[in-house]
Amino acid sequence: VFLIIAGTAVFINNQDAGHSARYSMESSKLLVTLHEMTREVQRCMDGESAAFDKLEQIRADIPRILDVLDRGDSSLPATSGTAREALTTLTFTMSKGLQDMDALSAGRAGLVTLSSAVSVIDAASAGLLTLTQQMIDSYSGSQKVAAIRLALAIERIAKDASKMLASDMSMQQLAQLSLD
Repeated sequence: VFLIIAGTAVFINNQDAGHSARYSMESSKLLVTLHEMTREVQRCMDGESAAFDKLEQIRADIPRILDVLDRGDSSLPATSGTAREALTTLTFTMSKGLQDMDALSAGRAGLVTLSSAVSVIDAASAGLLTLTQQMIDSYSGSQKVAAIRLALAIERIAKDASKMLASDMSMQQLAQLSLD
């Protein structure tokens, strides 16, 4: 009888250790996926089209991993105990994060277009600044003043266009750009 009880205890202990390892593996997958999400969101904000494709995959992976941790599967029981409270909080927080990812994905066309427009503006402004510098060097009087103003406006346009892609721009700063 003692051997049967001892054998059962060892089996249960090994099974619990296996479950703990699997919970750790799934949690690690989630951590890596969230790290990738952070990187891809930044790339999306920069208007990189390929980042949106990667973000879609991440968007699909997060709920799947959370579901395995939440409900378990054929070889893993549902999360319970104190880990359940943390998982419930994380799941609630991630539901908002997933909505934000959906909103970002909905803005894909605009962000990619904006990125392309900023690239064109940057390329064009470099050439225009060279031309305006030639104008400044060769003009005098009011024409020179006008050429200087044109050069400053070109620099401001390029600077403001680049700011529009900055992910740390506040709504007030964006509104100010629209006034300039």
